[in-house]
Amino acid sequence: KKDPKKGAEFEKYCEELLQNIARPYGDIVENKSAVTGSLPPSKKGDHVYTVAGLSKKIVLDMKDYTAKLTLRKDCLDMLDTAMQNRGAEYGILISKRKSALPGEVGMFQEYENNKLILALTADDSEDALTENAFLEIAVKLARQRLHEQTGSINPATIIDKIKKVEIQISRFQGLKTKCSSINTTSDAIKRDLGEIETEIQESLTKISDSF
Repeated sequence: KKDPKKGAEFEKYCEELLQNIARPYGDIVENKSAVTGSLPPSKKGDHVYTVAGLSKKIVLDMKDYTAKLTLRKDCLDMLDTAMQNRGAEYGILISKRKSALPGEVGMFQEYENNKLILALTADDSEDALTENAFLEIAVKLARQRLHEQTGSINPATIIDKIKKVEIQISRFQGLKTKCSSINTTSDAIKRDLGEIETEIQESLTKISDSF
């Protein structure tokens, strides 16, 4: 899966993913990026995801950040403001790339049971794997929080499984980088890359299906 392009194109890419996630539930996704919210003149909170059957909302900000967000507190403050501006109970910050997020966040991390930060790609290369499933899992986790249902799903277990997938992604990217540096890729390495990619997709599918 190719890495989506910059800026507005990335936001549109994420919006289409959200629409696909919302459709089976009858949830509603609204683009609010040009609409002033409850904290005028602020327009923070790009998209509002309304959960069907509830008067509760998820706000999502998605950006191709060109400058690194160095402090976790700044990310959480951004989400707090977006949540207040859009009257949402849960906030998700989506970065195109992991390198734009604070180091301790990694690619996927929940905070305070009502905020989640994630990245869709592990590196900055044009052929980086785009982990669309991360966004699907994030929305499912947020929906579960808003429904106040834990059931058999432990959010901490979900996060732990995601971290294991991150290790697999790091292996994939490391092997791919090594291939680039030697200018040749053996059939064995190609096979290893294919197997790791398959493992990543299977792991993410299992996590998503567990909700």
